[in-house]
Amino acid sequence: MEVRERIRFNGQPIDYDDFADHFEVLWENVSRATGKSAPAIPNYPQMLVLFGLTWFCARQPSVVFLEAGIGGRLDSTNVISRPLAVGFTRIGLDHQKRLGDTVSKIACEKAGIIKSRCAVVTVPQELQALQAIASKVEDIGCQQDLEIAEPCSEQDSYGNINLAMKLVEKVFQSRRTKEGRHDLNVSDMLRVPDTHIPGRFESLRLYNHAWTLDVAHNQMSLVELGRKWTAKVQATCSGLVQLPHPPLFVFDAHTKRRQTTCSGLCATFYRRFSPLLGNSSA
Repeated sequence: MEVRERIRFNGQPIDYDDFADHFEVLWENVSRATGKSAPAIPNYPQMLVLFGLTWFCARQPSVVFLEAGIGGRLDSTNVISRPLAVGFTRIGLDHQKRLGDTVSKIACEKAGIIKSRCAVVTVPQELQALQAIASKVEDIGCQQDLEIAEPCSEQDSYGNINLAMKLVEKVFQSRRTKEGRHDLNVSDMLRVPDTHIPGRFESLRLYNHAWTLDVAHNQMSLVELGRKWTAKVQATCSGLVQLPHPPLFVFDAHTKRRQTTCSGLCATFYRRFSPLLGNSSA
């Protein structure tokens, strides 16, 4: 994984030379624009957004999909004043120091990306989160009602796949309205069996051992990881009361925030898997 993968054109990351050339020009422009009486140089997330937006502007793509970094209202990606559509994946307790200590407060921050003329789609949420999003839709006077993207298959446990499909549909509907055509088939664009993101429940075979990699970083995502992993093990080791060999769970804790929450996440992870562990240690 590297920084180029964060910015893609037609599914492909920027090549090395293009990345270096664009960053050099961008850095020169930013350096000239900052100084004693000007804003400070953007931080890393802000610089990534600035890089991506200027790079896309130079290439004039038909559609750009942006993912907010932290929250939404104050996120760098929220400079877009008229998005065609906005979507919300499952909202849980994360980045609490910046976004708030309740799901409702966090949802309010994330709902800050909603604009008056855009379509709004969300996966099923906790009641507090759903109320916060719906309230923002009503307050801002969106021209379309809030739409819920229900899970469309066992693979789509949170509704993220259906969310992506509905967002693409909204974009194409907008293009049809503005340009009088709708010439792309959404079902052909998003083939669920082919959908894969490295680091998201990814299976590897290395050094004669099976590895499952996932970027779960809060209790909600760990519970979902536990559900998937348990189902996978039960399907693989059918008929076994417990695993033949004790598994090894490895957690990343390279920042202060991770270190303070790691023990709680480990406990959540262990409780989820304990029926399969028996007397094994983990």
